[in-house]
Amino acid sequence: MDDFIDRQARPQIFNLKPYVPGKPIEEVKRELGLTDV
Repeated sequence: MDDFIDRQARPQIFNLKPYVPGKPIEEVKRELGLTDV
């Protein structure tokens, strides 16, 4: 199965980095003084 993906996917796909989440929404709300997001 992995060989199939290697042949079908664009080479650039294999260079993608995983998403690293940022701050929790509650922290952002507190820092910016937001009440409704």
